[in-house]
Amino acid sequence: MKGRKVEMGIRKLYRILLILTFLIFSLVPYCIASGIDIMPPVYIAHAGGAVNNKIYTNSFEALNTNYEKGYRFFEIDFSWTADGEMVAIHDWHNAFRQMFYVPQDITIPTKARFLQLETKTGLTQLSLEEILQWAKDQGDAYIITDVKNDNVKALKKINTDFKKYKKIIIPQVYSYREYAEAERIGYNTIILTIYRMKTNALELLNFSRNNTPFAITMPWKVAQSGLAYQLYWNGMKVYAHTVNDIDLFNSLRKIGVYGIYTDYISPN
Repeated sequence: MKGRKVEMGIRKLYRILLILTFLIFSLVPYCIASGIDIMPPVYIAHAGGAVNNKIYTNSFEALNTNYEKGYRFFEIDFSWTADGEMVAIHDWHNAFRQMFYVPQDITIPTKARFLQLETKTGLTQLSLEEILQWAKDQGDAYIITDVKNDNVKALKKINTDFKKYKKIIIPQVYSYREYAEAERIGYNTIILTIYRMKTNALELLNFSRNNTPFAITMPWKVAQSGLAYQLYWNGMKVYAHTVNDIDLFNSLRKIGVYGIYTDYISPN
């Protein structure tokens, strides 16, 4: 009986080793083929991740809280200020007035004015440079950019003004044209997000065969259409957003989704 238990234990260990070997050898060739040396995460902290049960804060506290929870990849919303700089906020309409005490004469503030404004949340707002420096200081954190206006202009500015941070930046792009532009600028770790795009499965499959994005990301309902599964079999890492239910995530993984943008589901 004892010998049988030992044999069963060895078989179980062998199966585990086979699974681990498969995972390692499926990810390493992907990274080599993509020309990248960053292992894709399963969890990406959406807008820095939730903090104090608040989402979309893109705040210093959100970064620190979620780094402690095990996140290493942080998607951050960036908007242009009146003086042509970038700060971490989703937009200058609803998010701005919901999160800050805004004087009536301000529509879009300068960078300096934005950083001086009092927040309604008690959290700390940040500039692009402050976020990049925070990530660099951690030593193993990455910033995924979400710039909804003049994205290519933003990527050019980052490449020019913040070149020392380039290795920790993963730009998101919103079209095939922007993907080509980002490559021309010199980025090689790029996420294509398709929620704004008028495209179809055939176009995406052709794109994935001819390009090496870090990942393709889409709304989770689009992933359920079968598109994620097709891209998965084409060798793509597929992310779904925004997913805050673990059962939903588990169901998405069965149909080709590799990882998620999430506010609450902790890597730990």
